[in-house]
Amino acid sequence: MSWNRTLQERVIDHSVELIQAADELKMEREQRQSTEEREQEVRDRLREVMHRSPFPMWTYDLNKLALLEVNNAAVALHGSSREELSKMCITDLYPQEEVYEWGKVVASSVAPGDSPKVWRHRVKDGSVIPVAVLARPVEWQGRNAALVVVVNEREGHRLQDMTITMGAAVSGI
Repeated sequence: MSWNRTLQERVIDHSVELIQAADELKMEREQRQSTEEREQEVRDRLREVMHRSPFPMWTYDLNKLALLEVNNAAVALHGSSREELSKMCITDLYPQEEVYEWGKVVASSVAPGDSPKVWRHRVKDGSVIPVAVLARPVEWQGRNAALVVVVNEREGHRLQDMTITMGAAVSGI
């Protein structure tokens, strides 16, 4: 009888351990799912702000420099279709003579707190326009990326609005 009782106690103890482990696993899964849902909400909010912005905005892969996504204002500014822009690298937007300097500056300055920098962009018709560029690091589609907002320098009075737009876009990231 005592051997049988001991076996029953061991089975009960083991069952309790299994139930506790299953509960812990369930809680971990729910926490992970909750975190993933919050991250998805942030990504969705960022995408919405980007596409609703009156300023040209895009994201590009920091490693490959490929443009990942552009908004309608960027399409209008550059005169290229969304499809054409999606096949470009960020360096395709700059005149050849500025690409090297751009690479040096950007490698050290895609960080929060930077102020807009003035560059020249080459648009589809080949003309070059002065633009103020503000970039922030983000995760986009699982990649290390930069979120960029641009203002045609001829509209310089809008630079403060551009900074506010970027702040709204990246808050909570």
